Amino acid sequence: MTYGSIPDIEQTIVRTLNESQSVIDIAGANAASTELPPEATLPKIRITLSGGTPAVTGWLQAPRINIEAWGTSKEEAFDLINACSQTLTAIENGALVNEGVITSVRQETGLSWSPDPTTNTARYLLGFEVHIHP
Repeated sequence: MTYGSIPDIEQTIVRTLNESQSVIDIAGANAASTELPPEATLPKIRITLSGGTPAVTGWLQAPRINIEAWGTSKEEAFDLINACSQTLTAIENGALVNEGVITSVRQETGLSWSPDPTTNTARYLLGFEVHIHP
């Protein structure tokens, strides 16, 4: 699915993480999604779009994405966010994905320990900027 001519970056990152062996080893198949149901079985990864800018309007986009790695323990959540980070930073410039091309992936925010404020469930956060074009 695309918005205009730019690929859906959330679904691109979800697919990329769900195909990563290091992520699968920790969280199993299909651990990443854009939703986190209240009764989700952990570990899980939630991807959300948090803005960004059109680097070249109608062609090159620079969306920001947040990654939340949820685990049954602080250690498991850390291992999962680390696997996500390694997977994304290993994407080569010019990688073909879905209907587009990723030209760069850059970690934008540092690692944050942020357990859920209501349930105290273990969670780490990271933010990335991804440059993508059709």
